[in-house]
Amino acid sequence: MITNRKNLYFAASVIFCTFFFTDFTNLPARELVKNPGFENGRENWEGWDADEEAVSGHAQSGSMALRLNGAAESRSVNQIVSVAENTAYIVSGYIKTESLTKTARFKVYFLDSTDKQIGKSSIVFGSTSGYADYEKKVYDILETPADTVKIKILCQVEPGASGTAYFDDISILEKKSADQEIKNIPKVQKETGTPSLPKTDAMVIEVSPRAAVYNTINRAVSAARQGCIIKIHPGVYPETVEINTENITLEAVDPRNPPELDGADIKFRMQEKEWKRVEGKIFKTRYTWPHQQPADKEYTDYNDGSFFLNLYEDGIFLRGSWLVHEKKEGGLYRTIEQLNPSNTPGLPWSLSIKPNLDRIPGRFLYKPQEGELYVWSAKDDDPGNHVYEIPVIETLIKINAAGVKIRNLVIKNSCYFAVAVNNAKNCIIEDCFFINNYRPLRVANSPNLTVKKTFIQRLGFWERFWYSHTKGSYLHGGGVHIEGGDNANCLFYSNVLCGYYGGLMPAESRNIKIYDNIFSYGISSLISSASEEGEYDLKIFRNIMHHCDQQAIGLNGLRTGNAWIYRNVVYRCGSLVKGMTPDSGRAHFYHNTCALMGQIVGHWYAEPINKKHIYKNNIFYSRYLTNAAGIDIADFFKTGKTSGEYAGWSYMPFTSGPDLDYNLYWKENDTPVFRLLKPVDRKFINFDEWRKEFDIEQHGLWADPGFAKNAEIKKIKIEELCLDKLSIADYRSVIKEGYEKLFCKYFNEIYNYFALSAASPAVNAGVILPKEWPDLTLVRDGKPDLGAIEASSR
Repeated sequence: MITNRKNLYFAASVIFCTFFFTDFTNLPARELVKNPGFENGRENWEGWDADEEAVSGHAQSGSMALRLNGAAESRSVNQIVSVAENTAYIVSGYIKTESLTKTARFKVYFLDSTDKQIGKSSIVFGSTSGYADYEKKVYDILETPADTVKIKILCQVEPGASGTAYFDDISILEKKSADQEIKNIPKVQKETGTPSLPKTDAMVIEVSPRAAVYNTINRAVSAARQGCIIKIHPGVYPETVEINTENITLEAVDPRNPPELDGADIKFRMQEKEWKRVEGKIFKTRYTWPHQQPADKEYTDYNDGSFFLNLYEDGIFLRGSWLVHEKKEGGLYRTIEQLNPSNTPGLPWSLSIKPNLDRIPGRFLYKPQEGELYVWSAKDDDPGNHVYEIPVIETLIKINAAGVKIRNLVIKNSCYFAVAVNNAKNCIIEDCFFINNYRPLRVANSPNLTVKKTFIQRLGFWERFWYSHTKGSYLHGGGVHIEGGDNANCLFYSNVLCGYYGGLMPAESRNIKIYDNIFSYGISSLISSASEEGEYDLKIFRNIMHHCDQQAIGLNGLRTGNAWIYRNVVYRCGSLVKGMTPDSGRAHFYHNTCALMGQIVGHWYAEPINKKHIYKNNIFYSRYLTNAAGIDIADFFKTGKTSGEYAGWSYMPFTSGPDLDYNLYWKENDTPVFRLLKPVDRKFINFDEWRKEFDIEQHGLWADPGFAKNAEIKKIKIEELCLDKLSIADYRSVIKEGYEKLFCKYFNEIYNYFALSAASPAVNAGVILPKEWPDLTLVRDGKPDLGAIEASSR
């Protein structure tokens, strides 16, 4: 066993064995819940209210399901079943929600022989809200308390809710441990050859680095049958897990102390290193990476199937490459002079919203022939003061089967895609932590995928690169790729995605919903429709997007179909959107709040688009954002080179251009910022002159939006703006404090930061939109407000 002060690692030589054992019988566990699918209506269930009913047409299986409508008070039904004390059980059930503003969940109480509750707390699990299709929720009771004779299970909707929840197939089963099954194997005969484990009929397999048999996750997966739950004990698992059996679940035994699938070079991280000073702040040590580094020409030719050595210092991504995109010149660092932060070739994008990179240390150089690693640390000090990690395992989890679920796992330090889902429908990734992966997730031809409540983070990247240093290189590309010909009905919600060139790249986006997420610290397109294949039906709503050098949303791939972008809060991004062509599909932008921005459209309308891009009921609030040269970048639609002049707000051509009306525009100091685009006269004009000139925005407003925190917003230094402390938090502290709690805290705080005051001119200034346009917000007074946050619904 190998240990250090921070982590526990398991290292063992594999004993190759074949197991021979006598037959034994695995009797199926007896279902304790009566009428579990409500096929007999209210029978065996208690606590019914008048409008609580078993209904048809919404069943997960069979023909009936329980329906609970939201109300001012809590709504629930319950059943009490007999159990034994000091015994393990698995409680499960399915929940579906429709426009539910609070959560639907299961609640479990332990009762004694007098039906009195044991202890003061209950078990709550399976919390679901918003729009969500049926999903199995599972809770593993490791041991019932002493004196327990009954379990009371509730299907419940929280008080103060609107919307509807459905429940089906409720189950309580006594847990049959895989460990007990292993005890029944009388002989183990050692042989040389390929490791072979018997298939197990156990419902649950437990994995631990210290276990005699299931000491790796992949060994448990190879033995598991369909429907098996693999529970993983704390520890570090340096392995690639390949799942080829349907309906397997991987989950932590203790979500508060999750296991870590770690692709880093353990030997390098653990060994005592001798760091020798080369010159100044540059040190070197011995190291040999097991993969081949790309040549310069390869590095500058983006290839999604390639990778290179990445180095992390105390969890911070260090820079090891250079690029001048405009010249197609670049590659990995080859000389120690390149480690000096002042040696940064290439110019920042004209709308750069971050500090000069020549003030950001943290670089490295790897010389494979010499077996040497050179480092200028991110703290400008001796590397011996820090912990370094180098990813060496390409992929940590490969999912090749339908219905697989992974939850409560830390997945970190892969040198390619951390998780790859291929031709596997109905898979779920939830409550996981993807940390410092070259690429976190790749999904190919896998419809009905759900990714939720997952923390995806790479710190240090955004601070060390400009757009021109990454475009077209190995660093180009999104953190999450959804690609291939069939990825319909995917859901991505309640996640954090931080620190990649691009964020989420959904392709072939039929009925893909992206909502209630925080996207942050990207270079180009926090969300991007990258593929031009297939017909899109893309819904992007109620997200928070911030700190992206270029556009928050890219629609380059939208050739047919529709994109619906609404109720998003976007701040401190270069622009809202990019990607407009004459053959574009139809994009609808409505009820978005875009604050402290540069442009609205980063790729200007150079060709007619025939009103296929529609902007209604939005707020566009610009501010004097400057780059290193002091060029004002607060322009609306980019029209050409700024050359040090005020760029203004403009776009071309207006004939057969976008459809704009009922939007609010504002730039601090009320200066004329709209520009005529006639060949000779490019003078600046005010808002009234602009809309008269082009016959647009007849109901639009040029006014201070009047945010509730207006005074604070105007006072704050833009470069110091940090509303979202979750994206940049240490993942270990997020686990300790609770991801869901922190996510709700910061999401609501940021939304409220850009809420409207009662006196705002944006209140009641919107237009009622067509009924077929999706929207989650109820306009109770019949007068829509502009922006993402409806005052009458708060």
